[in-house]
Amino acid sequence: MIRKVFKHTKDNVVLLAAVVLSCFILTACGGGGGGSDSYDKATTVTNDPVEELANTSVLITPEILKGWMDAGLVNNEDSFNGRVVILSLEATSETVEGEVVTEAYPSTHIPGAFPWGSVQSQTRLDGLAEAPYMVVDGPTMDSILERCGIDENTTIVLTYAGSGVMSATRDYGYLRYWGFPKEKIKVLNGGDDAWAAAGYALTDAPATAASTYMSVSDNASIRTDLYMSLADMILAVQDNDDSGNTLYNIVDTRGASATYINNAIPFAYNLFTDRSVFFTKDIVEGHVADAIADYGFDPTLPSITYCVSGGRASVGFFVLDAIMGYDVAVYDGSWLQWQLYTDPYQITDDEDVTTQYNLNDLWSVESLTTGVMNPVSGSINADLNATLNDLEAPEATQIETEDTEYFNEGGSAPTGTSEGGGSAGC
Repeated sequence: MIRKVFKHTKDNVVLLAAVVLSCFILTACGGGGGGSDSYDKATTVTNDPVEELANTSVLITPEILKGWMDAGLVNNEDSFNGRVVILSLEATSETVEGEVVTEAYPSTHIPGAFPWGSVQSQTRLDGLAEAPYMVVDGPTMDSILERCGIDENTTIVLTYAGSGVMSATRDYGYLRYWGFPKEKIKVLNGGDDAWAAAGYALTDAPATAASTYMSVSDNASIRTDLYMSLADMILAVQDNDDSGNTLYNIVDTRGASATYINNAIPFAYNLFTDRSVFFTKDIVEGHVADAIADYGFDPTLPSITYCVSGGRASVGFFVLDAIMGYDVAVYDGSWLQWQLYTDPYQITDDEDVTTQYNLNDLWSVESLTTGVMNPVSGSINADLNATLNDLEAPEATQIETEDTEYFNEGGSAPTGTSEGGGSAGC
């Protein structure tokens, strides 16, 4: 995003230097990464399919995945010779035995697949209040990586059951945010149903993970530029309004709505997918052409996707990022968060007593919204409302700040999944 490009310019210079240095390291050692124990051993890359993994588009077919499986790459213990880890994103339950949390498998799954886990989003503090369905934190991501045997060389395949494409796109966005490059993330188009329709068997047998571990902090960078906090979103919409020109495509993946963020383009998610499979690139390109002609969508500008709770927004993000290759970020909080910041704002406590708060001007989104916004009950923190007076301060973007600190501090050994929610709505 434009504002974030300036914010991260210094980081990008440092990253460029790190990339140059890593080229020498890769040449000498046959691998890279940020210091995982699995990279202490001298190993050489000898398996040609590793290049095929990197050169395949993000969307893959069951036949491609079956080929990797037949080549012995799924859960391969030696990641230098290529490792593929399949993550099943069907909603799962968790069984608690004492202090041990065991993620349960779906009833059937692709052989060798691991469950992503029960924490598929989290309620986290962002701005003046907690918001549901937000990106999962570092410890949660690290626990998934460890449990499933994922390291820096691993190619991750996301699969899903039935009409679960939003689970795949949401978790694709999480992996991108936490620094995994596109060439290391694949989505099985059609998920488990496509696998079965291709004549391949599903199983109820658990998989065995390779004995490796990495932290998200081993990636090259955390991609906060792909994520819009509430404060980021307010600033972006203000920039659009104040400039007199379009600086960002604000993409409303709900489609047409009576009340929407200023200048939003109704670009409905169902132009990209039927919830079971993703449409081909030529079909998407046709809808992009329509959006250009009808609403002034500009593919050369940064885009921001939003919806109700982030699910449909993640579909838009995935298609624009992975398939079209556009500059795009997702507003994770979406309308569920945005609508809380009306002026005045009302809070109903446990005793059904309603208190009115007038948001300070920085946080009120009334002027940034087209249509009628009705105050809703919620949990805006009065102290934060009184003290957070700088939208660009780290204190105003708590999720980005917390996650960046975790990344920069090198992560930590996972202690199990964090408290969170299940799969989000739409």
